Amino acid sequence: MAEDVDVVVLGMGPGGEALASRPVPGLAHTPYWTNRDAVTTGTVPESLVVLADVLTAEGLSLHTSAAAERVGHDGTDFTVRLADIRLRARRLLVATGRRADLEAVGLAELDREPRP
Repeated sequence: MAEDVDVVVLGMGPGGEALASRPVPGLAHTPYWTNRDAVTTGTVPESLVVLADVLTAEGLSLHTSAAAERVGHDGTDFTVRLADIRLRARRLLVATGRRADLEAVGLAELDREPRP
């Protein structure tokens, strides 16, 4: 039985290693949102699951250090399976796994080293 949610945030750890180093089965074949999709949408989804590095806010159901084991989409809703629970929502926002291209922004020319 999947838990219906309004908003769920999965804390994937610093740098998004859980998602970036191990692709989540099923994710690539779903219409998940990226940060660009989330900020350009004209409508607010009924419910949302967020895979994120670090995010805290009042009124959210947080599952920190939780690795998504599988993602599914039935044409209407997303299902995200964790080790001990399944979450269901209308939208899935993947907000992790990106790395800044420090070379492209010219950090080396400033004679600075990147910091975590």
